[in-house]
Amino acid sequence: MRKLFFIFYLIFTGVYAGAQDLNQRLYKAVAAKDTLAVEKLLSSGADANYKPKMGQAEMNLLSVAVTKNDFKCVKLLIDHKANVDGRDWFNTTPLMYAANGGNLEIIKYLLQKGADVKANDGQGNTVLSAAKEKNNPEVIKLIEDKLKE
Repeated sequence: MRKLFFIFYLIFTGVYAGAQDLNQRLYKAVAAKDTLAVEKLLSSGADANYKPKMGQAEMNLLSVAVTKNDFKCVKLLIDHKANVDGRDWFNTTPLMYAANGGNLEIIKYLLQKGADVKANDGQGNTVLSAAKEKNNPEVIKLIEDKLKE
């Protein structure tokens, strides 16, 4: 019985380690804007909601793709069930990063996919304040119009 348990333990920990490695490779591919690798890793079972840790801080893969202005990667992650309102260590959503970055294509796509335009980080920062920080009139108008709906 102990042998069977030990074999099961080795198999389980090996699979777990393999999944971690797959997710780490996904993070690196997202950060490198390697869309082909991202697609391959997601199709191989990597987790679109994986949150790599940098010390105490947790990243959010969708937010990483947003800050890289990588629309194809954003779409791939969402197509593979990434949480469109997933928060990172700073309690910031991908839409908040997108509003600050000013990429209208990504902002519109996130909104189309149900991102919360009223999201805030609990510290007074909102989607609208993120947009206003960069003073992009088109983004500000889009967010203000969405808030009125």
